[in-house]
Amino acid sequence: MLDGTSGSTVSGLTVTGNGRGIDLAGSNGNLLVGNVASESTQDGIRLGASSSNTISGNTVSKDVFGVGIADGSNDNIVSGNTVSKSLYFGVAVFCGSDGNTVSGNSVVNTTTTTGPLDGHGIIVRSGSDATQVLGNGANLNAADGIHVDLGGGCQNPSDNVLPTGTVISGNTANLNLDLGSSRRTRATAAGTSPRTTGTPCRPAGPASAAASTGGAGGTSPGRNAGTRARKSSRARRSLRRAPSHRRSTRPRPPGACRCRRAAGS
Repeated sequence: MLDGTSGSTVSGLTVTGNGRGIDLAGSNGNLLVGNVASESTQDGIRLGASSSNTISGNTVSKDVFGVGIADGSNDNIVSGNTVSKSLYFGVAVFCGSDGNTVSGNSVVNTTTTTGPLDGHGIIVRSGSDATQVLGNGANLNAADGIHVDLGGGCQNPSDNVLPTGTVISGNTANLNLDLGSSRRTRATAAGTSPRTTGTPCRPAGPASAAASTGGAGGTSPGRNAGTRARKSSRARRSLRRAPSHRRSTRPRPPGACRCRRAAGS
């Protein structure tokens, strides 16, 4: 653990089975490179209230959480790491952490989807502005490859806002069990989580809308056609049964159907 440390380099460590593999708390301007953190019961690597650090070329595997950037950690670079088989997420930028760059990482095989933020490869949380997610491979994860959370759930109410300035570019996100890349808006008052993906559903065009609503009448063309057919059939039966003097002699309107009796009937 680095607590209040600045300007240090941590390299070549292998840490296995700890609570947190490598933990930076209130530490700025450090370099973590070429380390291995595995089977941690919390984060493999975590930054808390730590800024301007570089996390590069590390291997993080089989941890409960992968790499977490939290508690107002700003302007950090997480690049070229391999994060695999994390239980809940691969790399996460949490509420109120701004200006971080997540680039060139391989994030694969998260395993658990018990909650709305579980199982994603890379997560950008509410209120974390100016995050850049560039050139990563987020594949084979249990939920979304890359997931941007749009509102709610942060401990500081001021962070419960849409993140701004997020750039997601040049990533690959294949064979994930949910979406490749997604955005989620959470309606906290109702306790529900409607999702808006990066490729929203295409709205129905005029032809589709008319077919589904039947125009201004609000019913489908199929239903109108069936109703007209039943009414026409009842009218013909009534006409055959009625005495001739009761049949209408009013002129037919233009375009009206003219019924003819079959020969010999």
